[in-house]
Amino acid sequence: MIVFALLLGWGSLNSLNAQRYAEDYIKSGTLSAKVGDLDQAMADFTKAIELDARVPEGFYNRGLIYLKRKEFDLAAADFAKARKLRPERADILLQSGITAKNLGKDQEAISFIRKAIRVDSKSPEARFNLGLIFFEKEQFFAAKNQFDSILLTKPEYVPALYQRALLFMELEDEKAALRDLNKCCELAPSDPEMVMTRGTVKAGMRLYRTAKVDFSKAIELDPEYADAYMNRALATFNLMDWAGAESDYSAAIDIDDSIPEAWLGRALCRFNLSKNQEACTDLQKAKELGHKLAQEYLDQLCR
Repeated sequence: MIVFALLLGWGSLNSLNAQRYAEDYIKSGTLSAKVGDLDQAMADFTKAIELDARVPEGFYNRGLIYLKRKEFDLAAADFAKARKLRPERADILLQSGITAKNLGKDQEAISFIRKAIRVDSKSPEARFNLGLIFFEKEQFFAAKNQFDSILLTKPEYVPALYQRALLFMELEDEKAALRDLNKCCELAPSDPEMVMTRGTVKAGMRLYRTAKVDFSKAIELDPEYADAYMNRALATFNLMDWAGAESDYSAAIDIDDSIPEAWLGRALCRFNLSKNQEACTDLQKAKELGHKLAQEYLDQLCR
């Protein structure tokens, strides 16, 4: 009996040591992941699982890496193991839902995320991801309810503000979209996408001059932002500044010469500038890239 008791004590000590070593590997893997060394992080989390498979963090953190690498089946398997160990952890449920969404399992994703919300009703990330699923399914009012719920308690949560602005754009409520985008640009002034999106709303309201200010700011923030040049070109075209629009279309083409709208837009500018031969060359390129109107313009203007 004494020997048996000693053996039990030795087994408990080994188990405790394994858990401690596993936790060390989890800490090491977390640090590696933060600095972008995902291979080392993966190795550390795997080692932690080998040492003690009863610790959910090993499976959870390795699942996050699989998710980041878009290895969704492997991520789902790890999150399932983490859920089995901690079925009521909101972060595990949320990541399970995000993974299910990436696997095309929308209903399963909704179920997981709703469970995460029940566990932690104050989690903006869970409601935001549920809203994204509804948005993609074009269930706009269900999506809006989720974004509204977040913003009631966290009015400066930029992802929800921005996504709600996109939702208002889908509903053709430009004033509401502009209100949310103004707040986004105030809270995240260095984000070129948000500034550019606000410009597109202003352009849709025919506020071309103020739209150009936003497109110019987006280009200042990201000089390789082809869409910002395209949108500034269109606003400039609507202000009948053909040379300015031509310059912006050319800049967009320099960044990405596979955009048929850029070639067509520059062609129309060049016709207005009496550069007919160059314009016809641009139309031919737009046709080659698949623009549906290019042939019609070629027939009318380049005989």
